[in-house]
Amino acid sequence: MEELENKLMFAKIFFDSNEHISSYFPLRFKINTVNQYNCTCVKCSELIDQNFVKGSVNKKIENVYELNAVAHCQSCGVFNIHDAIRIREDDGILSKQFYMEGQGWVKQIFESSKKGFLERLFKI
Repeated sequence: MEELENKLMFAKIFFDSNEHISSYFPLRFKINTVNQYNCTCVKCSELIDQNFVKGSVNKKIENVYELNAVAHCQSCGVFNIHDAIRIREDDGILSKQFYMEGQGWVKQIFESSKKGFLERLFKI
């Protein structure tokens, strides 16, 4: 129980001492642009307003950004921790990678197909 209380305390401190995550967007990749980061509460499944997501985004390498944030759900009050979330573009395909306890690294694809020449040229 003490470990959980410590995590909650650190989540609140992190939330209070960081900027709104929206100040780091849009993220620009070679082909795609990511305009915002959407958070859904792990407890109540409600979408968390961007004004209640604080943290930082750092470009790690050309095609990878790392996001560290805490989202405070206004519906149920839970602090949702987004630790070392990787948003990346590989061959025009966007994905999100994150670590899940007991499962290892999980990858979610944002886009199912590569963009063609005209789509890249006109950025559509």
